[in-house]
Amino acid sequence: MAAADAPTRPSFPVTKIRRPLLRGGLVDRSRLEDDIAQALTHGGVTLLCAPAGWGKTVALARAVARLPAGAALAWVSLDEDDDVPRLLGCLLAALDPFDLPWRIDPDALAAMAMQPAHLRRVADELLNALAAADVPHGVLVLDDLHRVREAPAFELLDMLAQQLPPPWTLALATRVDPPLALARLRVRGELSEFRQPVLAFVPAEIQALRDLLGQPGVAAPAGDELLARTEGWPAGLRLCLSTGRAGSAPGGEAQRLVFAYLAEEIFATLPAELREFLLQVSVLHELRASRCAAVAQDPRALQRLEDIERRGLFASVLDVGDELTLKLHDLFRDFLQDRLRREQPEAWCELLRRAAAGETDPLRRIAYMLQAGDWDAAERQLVDATPGLLPQGGGAQALRLAEQFPPERQATSPRLALVRGLVAFPGFAWRTMQEAMQCAVDGFERAGEAGPLAQARAFNALALTATGRVDDGRAELEAIGPLPPVLALQAQVQVGRYWSTGALGPADGPASCVRHLVDILANGAPPSLWFSCAPHFMLIGRAGMNAALAQYVSMARAVAGDGHAPLRAVANILDAWLLMWRGELDAAEARFAEVDGDNRWLGEPRNLRIPILAFRAVRHALRGDVEPFRALGVEVLADVDGDPQRRGTWRGVYLYMQARMAAGLEDWDTAGCMYGELLRTPAAQEWPYLAHARAAVGAQFALRDGRLDAALQALRPAAAVAHEIDSFGLHATACLLLAQAELSAGDAPAAARALAPLLGAQGRDELGGVLLTGASVLRALVGADWRGALDGRGLAVLQRWLALSEGLRGARPAAEREAPAPAVRGLAVHPLSERELEVLQRIAEGDSNKLIARQLDLSPHTVKRHVANILDKLALASRGQAAAWYRANEARL
Repeated sequence: MAAADAPTRPSFPVTKIRRPLLRGGLVDRSRLEDDIAQALTHGGVTLLCAPAGWGKTVALARAVARLPAGAALAWVSLDEDDDVPRLLGCLLAALDPFDLPWRIDPDALAAMAMQPAHLRRVADELLNALAAADVPHGVLVLDDLHRVREAPAFELLDMLAQQLPPPWTLALATRVDPPLALARLRVRGELSEFRQPVLAFVPAEIQALRDLLGQPGVAAPAGDELLARTEGWPAGLRLCLSTGRAGSAPGGEAQRLVFAYLAEEIFATLPAELREFLLQVSVLHELRASRCAAVAQDPRALQRLEDIERRGLFASVLDVGDELTLKLHDLFRDFLQDRLRREQPEAWCELLRRAAAGETDPLRRIAYMLQAGDWDAAERQLVDATPGLLPQGGGAQALRLAEQFPPERQATSPRLALVRGLVAFPGFAWRTMQEAMQCAVDGFERAGEAGPLAQARAFNALALTATGRVDDGRAELEAIGPLPPVLALQAQVQVGRYWSTGALGPADGPASCVRHLVDILANGAPPSLWFSCAPHFMLIGRAGMNAALAQYVSMARAVAGDGHAPLRAVANILDAWLLMWRGELDAAEARFAEVDGDNRWLGEPRNLRIPILAFRAVRHALRGDVEPFRALGVEVLADVDGDPQRRGTWRGVYLYMQARMAAGLEDWDTAGCMYGELLRTPAAQEWPYLAHARAAVGAQFALRDGRLDAALQALRPAAAVAHEIDSFGLHATACLLLAQAELSAGDAPAAARALAPLLGAQGRDELGGVLLTGASVLRALVGADWRGALDGRGLAVLQRWLALSEGLRGARPAAEREAPAPAVRGLAVHPLSERELEVLQRIAEGDSNKLIARQLDLSPHTVKRHVANILDKLALASRGQAAAWYRANEARL
């Protein structure tokens, strides 16, 4: 089952990746800005570290304006709620205009980054893309780094800082030293530092500021006194010169108190309407006219913002397009919020509610509600937002928000329990998910909330089944009752029923559920829902299942188009399984090649790992490739053994698959090892069919050793019921082995009866199970004396199966056979497709990814994937190398 949505770029305000605009009314600090600009072109890490008000952001913004023409700039302003996926998502979005040659979907990297084990790989992919970028120089700016709290974020930044390729510089603006290996960078000469002594105003700059702020009638302190009292603190100097007072020296809490005191004096001189406006909009992170008008309910919001900018009231202008957008200095915003809470406590919560109502970023929206103490509304918003956060790597953010509720709500709220369960789902943490969903079910049941109760029951049923409690899972599904007309809930219930009927029957239950699921999804479900509800390959071969899966594959491909690679990959892997199960192994391998490419591009996501490993294992078993089959078996078992959430239920499944296929290959050593492990694996949490699976594998050994009574005793009950709870072709294996045992016992009519389900309509989809049982079994059945118990048609079917099995064994995959390389337009031979050649031609003409997407009517996401394919196929590192290759070979194309 696919448990995660498509990895898409995290949702965040565009203001986070816009550098502040340079405005008039600033002191000329060419000396400082030239030094910073020189450091930025030097490479390595440039660190601006000083407390608030020392002009770090302004100095950095003006320095990057001095970079050479053509330099790439990616600016990210950080917030308190930024964790690794969100930070990385912002950085990748800021880098998007520069068309880095990604080898893994950049949208997938943010989701990968939420797993600590993948941080190194994420860093390597980003470093490689930066190294291959076609830019003369680039700067990555992380402003307000002190706001980031998560250690993994600094682990990632340290990896980048230590190995940043020469064309790039990492610029960090922060109030405190970040927990990076700064000493190592200093020793290597890769750290440029700008701290308070360098950022402080010198006497000439103080005089320039005095001239700039020249206000008749204001008795400003003398320059020497200002320098002595403020130590050149830029914000303090501006305030002192504006008010005619000299503040105490900056530093720690004293700086905050001085700033608040002076700001209040400035604030008191403002017109009453502007003061009230500033207080009300201080709840916002950024001040945009439309947002300010809604929160302050002031139709003159734009004029107010223009007035704030004109007065230089500790606000910077952000480059976000046509609409004027300001960002208040943190300390000034803190002062305003503190005054608002003290003087208008009743307005504070109402303003936060208005801010939440117009906020598009779900994390900020929920944070507003939490600040306002609207616990119920915040819970509902968090439940609604969590499914959208999960594919973006936002599970940790959802949990962090849940932890901000009062402790008693965290312990008792069914909605917060539902959130914990939803976060556990993508990682297949079935036990954690089941415990959380059970709490949600109990809570919603007590509260009488039917809609959320149905949702919690559906997920709880899925988790119960996945942990081997299949009877409890079915009971939970039956308790759901009538469903509200919510498409996602109806689809999820069908997924739960799919697994329940897969475990307990009836035989055609899973196929019926897939058909109903497709009917539901066809009513306008987005690709993400198609993806999260994808059927699992292990029930292939059940009655009617192949046709139902084929319908899902066809429609899912159409929904995915060229813009949803995860859904396309899931559909293609199911299609590859369907083709292989029909014995069309060449076609299955060709389809699997597409999956392999998608898997690499998506960063080898967890939901594709087992279907791909299992496909490869079955392919090698059908080809008779013993050593590769053994190696994959070890890898599959290592995967499940390393996951305590899945091991109890799924270890037996994979042991049976390996033992059964190894016996079919006559690799009895491996089969014996796997069968021994299967017998020792506890059965308390496993699916019902595994009892018959153990019997079938044991019967294979009994037949090999001539113990017919033991084989018959095991196979007769297994063959009689396996079709009802069949998984992975167990029914076909049980029927074939029973026929062989009955023939060996001299009962040809009984052997024919055993084969009847496979030879009739019921078994026409069972070809994969037949082939995996092994050529030796088919050979014995074809060569047996049936004494008229099996008619000519039945014998012909057996002969066809044997011919197919023997034909597959030892045959090289189609992709490895001699075949002419593809000819494009009849002019040249090379590995590129027609579409890839078109994209390459556009690259050679200097077009950006966005322009190529418009010209060829593709999504930018698809163009990135084509670029990755081109570079892989031509063994090139960058778009520039690809353009050079095209120009060198253009005459022959």
